Amino acid sequence: MATYNGTSHSQLGDSPADFLLKQKHGGVSVPLVSVERQSCWRPGNPSFAPFEVGQLVKRETQRPGNLLTGKFEQRFDGPFKVKSRNSNDVTYTLERDTGAELRAHHTQLRPWITAPSYLRRLEELHPPDHPAVQRHNTSARRDEIEHRASLQSRNQQTPDTVRIQTC
Repeated sequence: MATYNGTSHSQLGDSPADFLLKQKHGGVSVPLVSVERQSCWRPGNPSFAPFEVGQLVKRETQRPGNLLTGKFEQRFDGPFKVKSRNSNDVTYTLERDTGAELRAHHTQLRPWITAPSYLRRLEELHPPDHPAVQRHNTSARRDEIEHRASLQSRNQQTPDTVRIQTC
């Protein structure tokens, strides 16, 4: 292909590559899409509704790669309060209840739905630090298992054990 494009042709008087690069091409003065067609265009999805300033939202947690280690972790973090909405209506500045600010795109956000009153009463009866709740908390169980494994590995690596392994 490179040889063909670099070889001089009798009809063109030049190589095809030089002919295309050296010749001035005229631009199109007429719009490619008619004005009537352009007036029908709408930006984005018609059912798109941006979040309002002051609205509570949850943000998708960022997980690296396609790993299975975080399969049962929380997929969203929140609540966040929408502090400001940029002029493009798709990027937001969020504020945490601690006052920390961060930016997010609308694809990372979902509306925050407050738990019904009967569920909030259950949470008051069984707070997250309650032993029955901790038993079912996967991250607390994983931390406990890792802690036990580290204790076992420390107990197995006494100086006598290391000396026996090296002999």
